Amino acid sequence: LVQLKELNLHGTKITTLPKSINTLKQLEHLVLSDNNITDYTIAINRLSALQILNLKENKISNLPKSIKKLKQLKRLHLDWNEFYTFPNGIHRMKQLTYLSVGHNKLKETPNNLRKLKKLYYLDLSFNSFNKWPESCSKVKSLEIINFILTVLFSLEMIVKLIGLGKFKSDAGAM
Repeated sequence: LVQLKELNLHGTKITTLPKSINTLKQLEHLVLSDNNITDYTIAINRLSALQILNLKENKISNLPKSIKKLKQLKRLHLDWNEFYTFPNGIHRMKQLTYLSVGHNKLKETPNNLRKLKKLYYLDLSFNSFNKWPESCSKVKSLEIINFILTVLFSLEMIVKLIGLGKFKSDAGAM
């Protein structure tokens, strides 16, 4: 199993990961979605080849500081968890191109999000934003922002989202 590239433990209802998972040094794709995981820190912090980590539908409320050790990580799925604040350490994942944090309870994004120079896809859908997260505008590489049914649907915010420039409230301007 030492040469294993992909491990899919979707829906197994596990609550923790065995420390021995760290021996899978060639693992590139780890699916842990639809489980009851709350803590996985020790189990994955040495998976240096990991490129895709799927932690959707668990009970995770924060990321460990050691997440920054996953230097090859390109895709991170954190949907349907228990994040009230944006996950710590995300800005340190320099290879990240795809980040999905939909269906949480987020109200804002951090300013350091702009440090993700390769991020092209960001899913913020079904969260609790009450204003446009300005830090998203500073991520120059973003091509797709998924903002479906987020509590933020004023005309001004939609204009910012599609990049039409400044909104003016008088009838003839836009």
